[in-house]
Amino acid sequence: MLEMIVQRTNEEIDRREEGNVENRPSFCKNVDIVELKAFIGLLYFAGLEKNNHTNLGDLWSPEFGYNLYRAVMTERRFQYLLQNFRFDDKNTRDARIEEHALAHIKELWDAFIANCKRYYSPSTNCTTDDQFLGFRGRFGARVYIANKPDKYGIKIVTCNNVQTPYLIDAEPYVGKVETARGESVPSYYIKKLTEHIQNSGRNVTCDSWFMSIKIVQEMKDNYSLTMVGTWRKNKPKIPGTFTQSAAAGTVRIAYADGMTLLSYCPKRNKVVLLLSSLHKAGRMDEKIGKPEIVGFHNATKGGIDTFDELCKNYTTNRTTKRWPMRLFFGMLDRAGVNSAVLYNLREANPTLARHTFLKELVHGLIKPCLEQRL
Repeated sequence: MLEMIVQRTNEEIDRREEGNVENRPSFCKNVDIVELKAFIGLLYFAGLEKNNHTNLGDLWSPEFGYNLYRAVMTERRFQYLLQNFRFDDKNTRDARIEEHALAHIKELWDAFIANCKRYYSPSTNCTTDDQFLGFRGRFGARVYIANKPDKYGIKIVTCNNVQTPYLIDAEPYVGKVETARGESVPSYYIKKLTEHIQNSGRNVTCDSWFMSIKIVQEMKDNYSLTMVGTWRKNKPKIPGTFTQSAAAGTVRIAYADGMTLLSYCPKRNKVVLLLSSLHKAGRMDEKIGKPEIVGFHNATKGGIDTFDELCKNYTTNRTTKRWPMRLFFGMLDRAGVNSAVLYNLREANPTLARHTFLKELVHGLIKPCLEQRL
């Protein structure tokens, strides 16, 4: 992946500096693997210190900045690399855009997701949901979500492990989705994102957007995956009484075709519907005083929210108008969380808090470059 970035970035630098070979300034030279790692290390360091949106002049300032930035590279060099970062062959981009809207970064994204799958075996329970990358630049499938802190951005549909949480698979939303004939968009995403765990007997917890009787049945019968999730009240085949308000604590249960439908009133005038192909009975969980399905759903639905929070805590994201760079920053954030999970799962390694792990990561990325500059 790094070699890919080095090649495409150098191609962009050569295009930009064409005709200026003899008088090319030192900060306009081509990049190599060592310097690229150091550049990424500085992005992680900026996120670690919560100054990823701080003006570059202040970060490199002798009075107010950090010695580490100046030790690794000059401000002009860092800014130049930011401007020229590229991830694909510009000469063939137009043709590839006809095939996929993410042509600018798709090869790198696919390689990243392949690595996420390769180095981790998920636990029994996984979850699917949306993540949101705040972005106000031009992007064909930019979405608006009123209740998000960043109201405009790029939506990514993801599948995460519940226990750790670890990113297993993800696909950015690009607008129109090419589905099979008669297949819904939610069905496309749930099948695509669970490819790595299909026929394994695992469970996937979802929100109501993914849930339907057809999808739940198909995932169980064809892919040996059970599903648990909330169900919208306007769906067909729901008994009329299941959507009616009742006293707090009221539980109503229906069974059909290996699925369990639960209607639960956590408080008066509120009804929650849950559909499950994992649970065979509507037993109560005495510890929490709620139906077992409710407790299971609440315990397994938050994996992506936790993962998203971890990404944002030390995000590498810098202000940019280029959507491929926004996705790249998002990849770095997700790689940072996943790599920390993998590190801590290895028995030979001492368990590290994420802040400490990122410090070690930054040191490992920038050290070779510092040694070269001595």
